[in-house]
Amino acid sequence: MDWLIASAQNGSVRAQIFLAERVCGLKESLTIEGEVNTRYVVEIPPEEPAGRWQASYGAAEPQDGA
Repeated sequence: MDWLIASAQNGSVRAQIFLAERVCGLKESLTIEGEVNTRYVVEIPPEEPAGRWQASYGAAEPQDGA
């Protein structure tokens, strides 16, 4: 234990993490209890005729091998 504490004091991050987890009871993960309500809004644009869509956004570029 003395070697482990000395290593942590000398800057060994692995020793610091080990001591924090095992001796101090700290954990890397955090558990939050409770209900989470997330709502997403998806807006779908109105349908456009193909000619108007191509004029606005351009024709699709051919893919390799097509």
